[in-house]
Amino acid sequence: MAKKKTKSLGRKMSRKITNVPYSPLPQFKELGRNYIIDNPYFGMPSFVQIEITTKCNLICKYCTRNFEPDNQINNDMTLDSFKLIINQLKYPTRSVHLVGMGEPILNPDMFSMIKYAKKKGLEVSLIDNFTLIDREKTFALIESGLDFLYISFDSASKNTFEELRTGANFEKIVENIKLFVKTKRETKAKQPVFLFKSTISSFNINEIPQLVKIAEDLGADGINFGKMMSEEESNSRISTIRLNEKDMPKSKISIYPCELSESYQCDALRGCYITYDLKVLPCGLIPESTYRAQYPKFTLGDLRIDTLGNIWRTSFRQFRKKIKSGNYLQQCKTCAGYKKPSKEFKP
Repeated sequence: MAKKKTKSLGRKMSRKITNVPYSPLPQFKELGRNYIIDNPYFGMPSFVQIEITTKCNLICKYCTRNFEPDNQINNDMTLDSFKLIINQLKYPTRSVHLVGMGEPILNPDMFSMIKYAKKKGLEVSLIDNFTLIDREKTFALIESGLDFLYISFDSASKNTFEELRTGANFEKIVENIKLFVKTKRETKAKQPVFLFKSTISSFNINEIPQLVKIAEDLGADGINFGKMMSEEESNSRISTIRLNEKDMPKSKISIYPCELSESYQCDALRGCYITYDLKVLPCGLIPESTYRAQYPKFTLGDLRIDTLGNIWRTSFRQFRKKIKSGNYLQQCKTCAGYKKPSKEFKP
């Protein structure tokens, strides 16, 4: 089988998997979008990552959520708060990613949130652990208009999988995947595009070929590789791991090195992370590597008292200038977008 061309699309894929005739117009549109993103007068982020819940039914090995007080890990973003965010989004913002330090489907308003964002013309993606999927939720995901659905799947081995994601049942998740793929085919639905999201660490670095194979066998459209970014893994050999196109096994599905690619770029230059209580953080790396009590040090704004546009064009713009000039936070050293800095700065 011929190997498909790989793409590096960042932490969350924001373009559909499709083949279209070449046209220079998209390139000009992208140049225009990039110019507007950082404009000091009317700039907006390209994408927004939204933490719609801090609840989760699993205890993943390196998740900072495991060490948070109960009052910080059992909260949902309200539908009104979500609408407040979405109503502020305009060009060049094109996508929202419903992922944070919780399991999105545990927010009872999740499907309403997806539909609301879609009604506003935005591209929507989410990452799910697929432990709670049943036939009813499968239909709901398809009917919601969701563009991209990622399943967290970190090992082709039952023992390793369940060690990394305590509380998960490997066989049950596989059955849930089969149910989703079967339902999507039966309904002849084109969306959501369904991909594996595999976070690579020292536990599973040698399983990449097997992960690609199981994603292919289970009917996924592609596989997206992520990098372990917790402080616990920051000094391990995984910090220097990179995947290139030549490293990828041959497959009929699309493979995205993403956070393990040499070309991976800092998310904070184009997007932002919004917590369930409407705090604006630079990117998803902060909650992945920092306890919630430390968030105030990294908070660039609060949507309860300011607009996203104003935050993006003022305090966030100053932050982006530091990153562009080679000045990074200490936490940035665990990120795949980290480049050799001229100096380190504190928030």
